[in-house]
Amino acid sequence: MATTNPIGGVFWRMVAAELRKLLSRPSGVVMLVISALLPILVFGLAKLVEGGGVNMNANGQPVASLFSLDGPKLLGYMLTARNFFVLPLFLVMVSAQLVAEERANFTLRALLALPNARWRVLLAKYTALLTLAAISIVGSLGVGGPLCFLFVDGPQTLVAWQGVALGWVASLASDAGLIALTLLISTFSSSVAGVLVGVILGLMADLAIRGLLQIAGMLKLFPTDQLAALMPGRALAAWEGYADGWDPWAFLGLGLLTLGCLAVATFRFQREDVL
Repeated sequence: MATTNPIGGVFWRMVAAELRKLLSRPSGVVMLVISALLPILVFGLAKLVEGGGVNMNANGQPVASLFSLDGPKLLGYMLTARNFFVLPLFLVMVSAQLVAEERANFTLRALLALPNARWRVLLAKYTALLTLAAISIVGSLGVGGPLCFLFVDGPQTLVAWQGVALGWVASLASDAGLIALTLLISTFSSSVAGVLVGVILGLMADLAIRGLLQIAGMLKLFPTDQLAALMPGRALAAWEGYADGWDPWAFLGLGLLTLGCLAVATFRFQREDVL
């Protein structure tokens, strides 16, 4: 008796169909456009500050006199801009649209009624979203990389370039965790707004808990550094390690967050009502 490969041609056609959905929606297109435009904005602002075009002072001194720019540093600024609020927000939005919005308009019900394992449907959606995130990163690097290489002078070492390149790779891992978290919350909601609120409230609660852990650590009640690094908010920021040293605990937390959210989301997805 022939067996069916769970990750075969049918699965990849499902992924392609989900990706087409994402690219047919304004939110998906705008996300990619912003990804390409942000490096240009960061480049222009950095050159403006470096040249003294922005009249800003720090401790009584012009910022331009304290501001040194080289290629790796500028590429790091672009990475920070890419991961600061706007693009993660779009990633949450498009992720919610593939589950919560489709539940609201009954598209999900029709999809789950087809003869496909539900976990494959969810995995196809997850893979399509991760592909969109990868396209976003490649788009930002495709615009920002040449700007940094060709138009920025200053001390540049191979180690510095490698460090910031790893930051961009780690950014995809952080996106994977955020997508998994959003899909989990989407299994509890039938609206994109509800998912957005759920993600924001969850991360706010995470921030409060990490604050309490920091206080406990200062009071030496018990060791909290590793526990705080495992929390979702810190784990999702694991990519920041390119600048100040990688934290293996944050990546462990990111792996646990991603796998845990996908496992629970799959469990709930299996019980989705299609009647």
